[in-house]
Amino acid sequence: MPQEGNIITTDNSINYNNLDFYKLYSFGIHASDVSGNTEYLGTVYQAFVPNDPIEEDIVFTNQLQVDSFIDGAITKIIGDLTIGASNCVGMGEVSSKIHNLEALSGLEEITGNLVIEGEYCDFITFSGLESLTNVGGDLVLNGVTSVGDLTINSPNLSSITALNNATTISNINLVNILSLNGFGQIALTGNLSINNINQTASNTFSQLRIVDELEILGLTPNNLNFVNNLEEINTSINIIGTSEIQTLNFTTVDSSNPLKITIQNNSSLLSIIGLNNTTQLKLATISSNSQLTTIAFLTSLAEITESSLEIIDNDQLTNLDALSNLNYIECPGQLIVTDNFNLGDLCGLQTLFTNNGLCSFKATIENNGYNPTPLQIENGDCSL
Repeated sequence: MPQEGNIITTDNSINYNNLDFYKLYSFGIHASDVSGNTEYLGTVYQAFVPNDPIEEDIVFTNQLQVDSFIDGAITKIIGDLTIGASNCVGMGEVSSKIHNLEALSGLEEITGNLVIEGEYCDFITFSGLESLTNVGGDLVLNGVTSVGDLTINSPNLSSITALNNATTISNINLVNILSLNGFGQIALTGNLSINNINQTASNTFSQLRIVDELEILGLTPNNLNFVNNLEEINTSINIIGTSEIQTLNFTTVDSSNPLKITIQNNSSLLSIIGLNNTTQLKLATISSNSQLTTIAFLTSLAEITESSLEIIDNDQLTNLDALSNLNYIECPGQLIVTDNFNLGDLCGLQTLFTNNGLCSFKATIENNGYNPTPLQIENGDCSL
């Protein structure tokens, strides 16, 4: 426990033992003469932090903990930094909820995760993180109402002017943000997940070229301009639950990687452009896209190597001609073509069945505009 009480000394310095880091201490100073007369000289406030770099995980739950990083003295955290937490509380005159990050102005690198749990604290601005150029782990943003020129979040956030220099972040997860405007210098990341963003600016992720996994969930605006510039997606594409996106343009993406693709429940999606040279996919699920009229992006697809091909509940889809080069679906993968109301031409599957390319022999074709058996498709009786 920190030492308490009065210390009487004639020395020029005093040593305190066992003081806690990330706390602000107050020292009242009184002077006494030999006659016993005492005069109050004032109060000195002092916080203590470990030497730079800090080699531990840090969780800030109040403003005084943040302010303990006095004068930007810490440049590197070897571990995770969490700003805001479920036990984030104000402490009256002693401390307050986190509302200012200026004390972090010297922070340049976090080797672990940077987590912003904005809903528990009173964030107004993220000014103070301008020097941060490298986050080695995941960037997790929860509970923001607006994100500007950086990479962080909070429920009361009105503007962000930080992380403008960051070029790489291992993984980015953006959730429930009213306005997203930034990340302009990010060139590559691991997994990029954008979930329920109401508005995005045209420069958002404008320099992004390489991602491992691209996941867009519930995004409402029809301006995914950064997708047009992507050059490499390494593992998967998941576009789920968008309401206004009409076209997905992957023209510039190198389609040599066998991806997992899920395009599901996108109410305004009309077409997907690009990926035309894709010959292998690990799995493909195209489902519940009520306005989708074509799957031409699968024109070169020859093999499904790990799982199933599912085409379900796409009411405006009329044919499967784009699958005419498909000749093999690896076990235990299945072929599922169901509930496509206007689908009357399944001749695109003729090569698959002629070559006995369905390893599992599990094909479900039902509740479409036309529902031929695999044998009928093989024999050419495959359309109305």
